[in-house]
Amino acid sequence: MRWRMSDTTSPTAGLPRKKPTGRWRSSTGRRRGRLRWAVRIIPVRKDPQGNEIRLTEILDPIDKISLQQVGDAIKAKDGRRFVETYKQMLDSCYACHLAAGKPYLRLHIPELPAAPIINFAKEQ
Repeated sequence: MRWRMSDTTSPTAGLPRKKPTGRWRSSTGRRRGRLRWAVRIIPVRKDPQGNEIRLTEILDPIDKISLQQVGDAIKAKDGRRFVETYKQMLDSCYACHLAAGKPYLRLHIPELPAAPIINFAKEQ
């Protein structure tokens, strides 16, 4: 069975949304676990020039800074700070993708939930 880095996106699907719902649920723990798992499977990649890229050295600061800030914003229920820190986290992820020679893996804020059966509308 082949595990894919794309599996790390499922806990982040729909966060932050274009229209905040007022619901706050942290999935930073699952996100961290999935990212760690991806790096455990392939801890060293080669960039296009053949240089070794140790992914743990990139993930550790993302985990300790970006993901922590996202989690703190969720705990504080601070929507503005959440969007800012989430964008910074996406930029951090993209920096890793660039270092690994995968500039085409450009992340963005989802506009829709991953599963169309999910409705993010506020409860009525």
